[in-house]
Order: sequence, then structure tokens, then C-alpha cells
Amino acid sequence: MQFNQNLLIHNKNVIHTMESIEDDQFNFIYLDLPWYTGHQGFIYNSEENKSYNIATEDINEERLKLRLEAENKEKDEYGNFVSKILENSMRILKDTGILVFRAPTRSVIDYKLMLDQIFSSTYIMQITLETRIRSSYDKRPERMNHEILYFYSKTNKYTLNKVYEDYNNYIDEFNFLDDRDRYNLKLLTTNMGHYDYVWNGIRPNNNRKWRYSKEKMDQLFEDKRIVIKDGRAFLKYYMKEHPREKSSVWGATVGSFFDIKEKLSTTMSGKHFIDLLKMTTSKNDWIFSPYDVDQKLPVIAQNLGRKWVVINANCNQTYSYKEFLKKDSYEEVTNIQGNTKRIVYNKVLKDIDDINDLKQRLARLDKDITIIKKQLGLAVEDEEVVIEQIQEKIDELIEKSDIEQYIPVVQEWIKPFWERLEAESKRFLPTAELLYQEYKEAEKFDLSIAMLSYCKALEKEIYSKMFKGYIKKLIEDGTNVERKFPKDFKSNQTKRFARRVSQYTTEYKDNENQWKFELGTMVYILRIVLKKENVFLKEGRIYRDFKNYLEQQFEHSFFDIGFMIDLDNVVNLRNASAHPQIITPDRIDRGKEIAKKKIVKLLSYYNME
Repeated sequence: MQFNQNLLIHNKNVIHTMESIEDDQFNFIYLDLPWYTGHQGFIYNSEENKSYNIATEDINEERLKLRLEAENKEKDEYGNFVSKILENSMRILKDTGILVFRAPTRSVIDYKLMLDQIFSSTYIMQITLETRIRSSYDKRPERMNHEILYFYSKTNKYTLNKVYEDYNNYIDEFNFLDDRDRYNLKLLTTNMGHYDYVWNGIRPNNNRKWRYSKEKMDQLFEDKRIVIKDGRAFLKYYMKEHPREKSSVWGATVGSFFDIKEKLSTTMSGKHFIDLLKMTTSKNDWIFSPYDVDQKLPVIAQNLGRKWVVINANCNQTYSYKEFLKKDSYEEVTNIQGNTKRIVYNKVLKDIDDINDLKQRLARLDKDITIIKKQLGLAVEDEEVVIEQIQEKIDELIEKSDIEQYIPVVQEWIKPFWERLEAESKRFLPTAELLYQEYKEAEKFDLSIAMLSYCKALEKEIYSKMFKGYIKKLIEDGTNVERKFPKDFKSNQTKRFARRVSQYTTEYKDNENQWKFELGTMVYILRIVLKKENVFLKEGRIYRDFKNYLEQQFEHSFFDIGFMIDLDNVVNLRNASAHPQIITPDRIDRGKEIAKKKIVKLLSYYNME
């Protein structure tokens, strides 16, 4: 089964339900299984545990033997249960997906060993989850009640995003406040400094030197980032410019979840769930949990823009969070029948054939995108926001099975360079061919939707093979962009690129999801960089350095083929496609052919490693 919308499943047979799900469906799986504690139903029974510890002389030896055999059998059954859950999780997890397994610190079952056996060498990390708030005077490790979150992946293609501590946890360390934010003062001289000069009448003493160059100091002073006090210069060190990454120990927190009382001894706080999903997923990712013990996942997923499937194994339990879910955003299933390829929902879901009908979904796509475009100039001012919303709607309504027959169409005009395409482009281009073909035949739909998918592929190829690679190279080389290219932070023609590259190689160097270059921005930069001569291509300038990188990545003749010719037409057409005005089919035809030719040229001159 593939999923088209969020789903809440009430079914006690979790394994049977998981076996009915097709492969490679989810970006994130959260497992909080019933824990084995040695007794019926995998629930700890304190009275039975006490009786087990009675002196052996009071227990008949044969009775003890039978009891041990029964417990071993139950343990084996539980181990088999966990194995099946893990095996199915491995199967339905995407190659880029992450699984998080919540485990107790004490158990007769070695959960990590089972995870290692099934997920092989794809262990990522673990987080200690504190479950009870301790007094500020009682921070001894042995007094901490805690559990473990084990992180695993299906392959090494996963991405972990950084998450940060709440500012309120360390706000008291920033004692000053101005119109920007709270800050503290950081002395601008250090024993490890590299610059020795007199600035504003101040010269470092006691073998200290300035942290920054004179030009940088002047700029900071102009930006009102420096405080001079008692003959010394201090930098305003702003709190929100320096967020603190969350540690591997997540403390228990006081609070409530949508006015639902959090029992910290049994549940994970809503704040930790939010951080967990931000760390492991992105917008529109699919998440799955076969045991929704905490009763938080669907609402948090909804609020973060994630898609979800949750199984409620305790069918008699009333889920109090449902009032916080948008009623039209999910389906609720109370009775399930099915096999490994398909699930039929009894009197709940629409007929599966209607859901999968391509014509209906294409008509809905055209209608929904028309509504999105009408927001421009009203609720939305930015073309990029509209384009992103259109892409999200395409991803929502066009399925993998829809575009499979169009892959050979793309392979025919792009051969022999199909394998050089980025993974996302292998989806964008068949989608573009599908939309163009279907909408062209219907003669009543908006062809610009197809044009956006062609542009999306071109944008992805230029970004990945040029800009993203350059940023990675700077990070690998340990380049300090501000120090190496100081002039480029002042020039109007270069400062936006320099600042963005500097930010991506420092603040966001471990979070590629924050790296963004729109097609129009990249074309503007390439128009300068690909010229043979330009004032900004002199040695010591960032554009020269970028061109040096490109000359290593592409064959020399690439710079003589006029790659930039007609690219402006594609950019203009892409941006126009975000507006409600109709674009003529002839203009779409010319634009898509230009985009296709540019992709082929880019791939043909690219040096594959």
C-alpha cells in the first residue's frame, strides 16, 4: 500500500498491518514498543516479581523449572515480535530514512543487539532521554531516571539536522540588551590573535592581538557591534546569532501538550518530539509510528508540515489529541483487511481506484495550483514561495507509479547522460513529461505547471554540480571566506554571494538543507563567472575562486559553448509561471526545449568523478 494522506489506523495486529505496507514508504519511523519485563502481556507485574524472589526452598523444584520454561518461551515470543517489527521497519523505510528506537536502560532483552543485527552497520547515534525532573541541587548521574533513543538508518544517505537549546535555558548569561537582541561582551583581543595595529587609539598589550583585521573592525564599529569600555574594545555577542546545539542528553521538562497533562514518567515531552522530528525530517516527509503511546506524534507532525501514518494498537483507548487535528487532513480506519500489496478500508476510505485515478488527480492539481497562484500579490508577495507551494502540490498528487512510463521518454532525449542526473532530477523530468503530455492533450489545463518541473530539474543540476560542490570544497579546505575575500563583502555585485557562501560554510556547514540558490540568482552569478574577462574575476576575488573550481569540474570547452545564451528566457518563464496569467503554449514549448538542451549540455561537459 502507498499513502495519499495522513492515516490513523486502529488495529491490534500491528505486524499484519505493517506487512501490508509497500517498500520504501517512510522518511522516519519512531518505535516505542511495549517493553518486555518478564510477564504476561509484556507488562511488569510487581506482585509476581516479588513471588519470584521467594527463597527457593519454599518453591517446588519442578514448579520452578516449569516457570522458567514458560518465561523463556515468552521471552522468545517477544524477541520474535520485536524482530518482525524491525524487519518490516527496515523494509518500509526509505534509503534516506532514519529509524529511532526508544528503549529502557534495564531489560532482559538486548534491544541494541537486535537493532545491530537487522540494521547491520548503519547505527548513527544515541540520545539519553531523562524521564524525571530532578532538583537543581541533585544532579548526580546515578539519580537520573532515563531511557535511550537509538538512531539507525537504512543506508548512509541520511541527513541529520541540527537542533538547538531553548534560549530561555541560557538567557541569563546575556546581560545586555539593545534594539537587536540580548548580548554579552566578548573582548576583541586574544593571545591567539593574528593582527597587531592601533585601532581607535587602542593597541593590544600583554602579548595580545586583535581577533579581526582593521577592515573588519571598522565594519563592525560601523554596524554598532563594538563597545569601547575602559580603553578596551568588546564585541556585542548576540544570543540569537549563536544558538547552542542540543546535547546528547535531553532533560525532562515541565509543561503541557495542548492542555494535555504530560506524565513525565511515561511520555516524552512535546518539545522533545518537536526537536526529534526537526532533527530527522523535513517538510512533507512521511513519518510512521506503529505504537502511538505518547499521543503527540500526529499533532506535532501536522503542525510541522509532515505527513504521518500512526497505528493505535490499543483500540479501546480514546485519543484526546484528535481534537487538535484538522478533520479533513486525515482518514481514520477502524477495520482493516488486506494482503502485502493492498489494504481495503471497510466503509472508511474512498474506493482505491478513485484515489489512484490519474485524470482526477491531474484535474485537482490544476485547480489547486490555480488557487495557489492567485495568492501572489495578496497573501503572498514572493514568487519563490508560490513556486515552492506548487512543487509541494505536485509532489503530493503525482505518485512514483505515475511517472515510471515517462522515464524512458527522458532517457531517450538525454542519453547517454541519464546516470549523471541528480536523484531529484530523475523525478522532476519524468514528472514534467507527464504533465506536459497530459495537459497538452486535454487543451484546458495550465501548461506552465509542466514548465516549472523542467525548470526545477535545471535548477537542481546547476546547483548541485556548481554551487553546492563549491561550498563543500570550501568546507573541506577549511577556508575562511571573510578572511580570504574581504573585498567581496563590500561590493554590491559580490556581497550577497560572499555573505551567503560564508554563512553556508560556517553557521550551516553541517546542514545542507539551509543552502539555497534560486535559478535566477545562479544565472546572474554565472553570467559574470563564465565571462572570459571581468573586473570581478581578478585573483583574490570570490568569483575568480568559484570559476577556478568550475574549471576543474567541467571540460575546458564548456566555457566556450555559450551556455548562458537563452537562459534568461528560462528564468523569466519560470517566474512568470508563478503568476495567474496564462502563458501561451508556444512560449512553453520554446522554454522547455531550451531547458532540456541546457541540461544536456551541462551533463555532457561535466567531469564525473
